[in-house]
Amino acid sequence: MKIVAVTDPETALALRLAGIETVVVEKEEPVYSVLQKIAANKEVGLVLVTEGLADRAGTKFQELVEKLTLPLFIKIPDTHGTLKKRRSSMEKMAAILGR
Repeated sequence: MKIVAVTDPETALALRLAGIETVVVEKEEPVYSVLQKIAANKEVGLVLVTEGLADRAGTKFQELVEKLTLPLFIKIPDTHGTLKKRRSSMEKMAAILGR
């Protein structure tokens, strides 16, 4: 199974250096249609999507996450870091374990 990252151009460069296949989404391009095309590829098992692009896809991103078993969609920070309004993964895990 392949890993594909859906990112902005800056983040794509960093991920390519790490050996991860990337799909760059430009500012005017519709994110959801790109995600659907990748989801239809049976070779893809994991899709990394930058938080900003996932937010641009809106509720349709969440629908893909909930509807599909494979590929698995995961939000990642872009080269600018985690969005300020969002808790980090560590904060989320601490909240879960603290219950």
